[in-house]
Amino acid sequence: MNEKDNSSSSDLQTNVTVITSLTIFIIIVTGILFVSSLILSQNHTAIAQQQEQALDTWLATNMV
Repeated sequence: MNEKDNSSSSDLQTNVTVITSLTIFIIIVTGILFVSSLILSQNHTAIAQQQEQALDTWLATNMV
C-alpha cells in the first residue's frame, strides 16, 4: 500500500510540474505576442506617417 501511495504522490507531483511548466510557457508566449503586436503597430503608424508626409510634399511641389 505504501508503494501505491508513493506512486500517487509522484504522479501528482509530475502533473503539478507539467501544469506549472505549461502555464509559464503560455504566459511567456502571450507576452511575446503582445509586445510583437505593439512593435508592429508602431512600425505601421510610422510608415503611414512617412507616406502621408511624402504625399504632402509631392502635392506641394506639383500642384502649382
